[in-house]
Amino acid sequence: LGGRVAVVTGASTGIGLGVARALVAEGATVVLVDGSAENLKAISGQLGGTTYFPCDVTSRKSVHSTITDVQSSLGRIDILVNCAGAMHQTTTESRLYDDEWEDMVDMNCKGVMNVCGATFPMMLKAKKGHIVNISSDSGKTLPALTVYNASKAFVSAFSKGLRAESAGSGLRITDVQSGPANQSDSAGACLEPEDVASAVIYAVTSPSHMGLHEMLIEAR
Repeated sequence: LGGRVAVVTGASTGIGLGVARALVAEGATVVLVDGSAENLKAISGQLGGTTYFPCDVTSRKSVHSTITDVQSSLGRIDILVNCAGAMHQTTTESRLYDDEWEDMVDMNCKGVMNVCGATFPMMLKAKKGHIVNISSDSGKTLPALTVYNASKAFVSAFSKGLRAESAGSGLRITDVQSGPANQSDSAGACLEPEDVASAVIYAVTSPSHMGLHEMLIEAR
């Protein structure tokens, strides 16, 4: 991935950090995007001074400003990996969790929509680029956590829409549906961020004629 510019949201923790590390290891010029400037500064130091931009992905104004700054300073964006997200283990049995529901919708739906909305047009104009959205296996397989599941199903449906809009253009859109990472599931097994990162690397290094539309990754 030498010479390619990759933007990673949610880059200071979890899957986002794992993806950023993997992309750096593959030689990409990685731009770290996250809401915490302090965390970004620390992670940038760990990754050898990687460029970073504090950004609130739930704010369309903040996102467009950040993507414009990245474009201006680095000239282009070849890869976008949307990892920023929120998960609260709340159900719909009461109205006690409205703030947490709204947080998940803002981060998981609006966040992905805002970042793709700012990046997709420039990739479409350039007729190249790769967008990888990290959704979740819960968007299609789990019955509980209704609001979280619905927000991740949105990411998958949104990715399909982008793929349809960009058909024949040279862009590629990949929806990575990840099982829980760094937390035990009901069977006591879990993924590591590096597992999801390896799937992202597989997608963005695959031959240009190949489309990896959806990747479902779960702990065995």
